[in-house]
Amino acid sequence: MMKSLDLTKAEAFRAINLMPTLMGYSKQKLKEKTNFYKSTFDFTDQDFKKIFLKLPALLGLHEENILNKANFYCKTFGMTRQEFGKLFKLLPALISYSQQNLIQKRDFMKSALLMNDAEFNSVVKRTPSVFSMNEKMIGKKIDFFKGALNMSSAELGRLVLKFPNILVLNEESIDNKLSLFASELECDKSDIVKMVTKSPSLLGLKNTTVMDKTQQIHELGITNQWILKNPLILTAPADSLKLKFMMFRLAFQSEDFTKTNWYIQSEKKTWARLKYFEENGVGFKPSNVIATKKVFSKKYKIDDAILQKKYPLMQSDIDEIGERYKSNFNIDGFEKAI
Repeated sequence: MMKSLDLTKAEAFRAINLMPTLMGYSKQKLKEKTNFYKSTFDFTDQDFKKIFLKLPALLGLHEENILNKANFYCKTFGMTRQEFGKLFKLLPALISYSQQNLIQKRDFMKSALLMNDAEFNSVVKRTPSVFSMNEKMIGKKIDFFKGALNMSSAELGRLVLKFPNILVLNEESIDNKLSLFASELECDKSDIVKMVTKSPSLLGLKNTTVMDKTQQIHELGITNQWILKNPLILTAPADSLKLKFMMFRLAFQSEDFTKTNWYIQSEKKTWARLKYFEENGVGFKPSNVIATKKVFSKKYKIDDAILQKKYPLMQSDIDEIGERYKSNFNIDGFEKAI
């Protein structure tokens, strides 16, 4: 079995401990079983190995039952076989859930969150782990979020559509995170509720990330009020945030670049576009610098990949940006920048 499934000795022992009957499987039977899963759901050897290690009992299930369950998911939740295969990889236990219980959970959540079939199916495809919770757990979470975020069923339903993972987050940790945001941004909890309603993915950030990121943003001279209006900056990569801020402030000293999502784009793409505009004397606005790849190439007839090869961001460029920033603004830090 170890050789057939490319398992280490420890992995093999763990699988056998969970499913002792594996000891009686011949090499031929193991090969037939693994080939079935790989061909049916387009799994690679590594895909199947990961799934098997999570749920060794898969090898004991009848192929007809597997196909019936896959067809049930596809028909009931509007999935293709490929989409189900992706969910299967994320949560192998899906294959063992009762069809009746799954339908009951779907109907309960649709009613509680005022969703239609298409909306609920969208949630499941992105967060299949909602099926691992019973109705009591789901109901408790829904009641908590309606109270903590002061939302109606319909409003919470729309929030879940934007960020389905909210349903699998711990209630206590969410309550603590709301308080942490309020403390870090020195505002009322009601302001934080508005912020996470606008950008619910913020609820998935670790507490340490929230504290570190707000400190880094404050060091740039960015105010709490600006963060509340542009909360996705809290999800921007920390290592390049300062560099992008300097690039934009140097390029747009007389124009308010902070009205755009200047922080969402990679520093390499930002640098290449700014250099292109500078060297070619092309008039541009902040919004042009962060335009989508399609819009940018259509407007300027050039591809980003070509620009980044022509204008690579080097360490010497980064050093120069820092020196120019200090010289132009006559400060060592970033106080009162925004």
